[in-house]
Amino acid sequence: MNTAKEYNVEIGLTPSDIEAILNGEMSTLHFLPTDDTDYQDKISVHLKPIDEDATLSEQMNLVVDKWGRKELK
Repeated sequence: MNTAKEYNVEIGLTPSDIEAILNGEMSTLHFLPTDDTDYQDKISVHLKPIDEDATLSEQMNLVVDKWGRKELK
């Protein structure tokens, strides 16, 4: 039986973080596995401002790719 993983991410942003995103100063949050985490996957969340009437494909995109942990070193 193949078991799927589910990731639930809650991200707290300060008003200055939100301003940095809107100004294009911050666009990606990276979650990297360490010895203290229970996951081995690299998760990157890209943030961007969009128009109110943006389509679903403009709002989100999921890409799954292979990643070698040696990239951390």
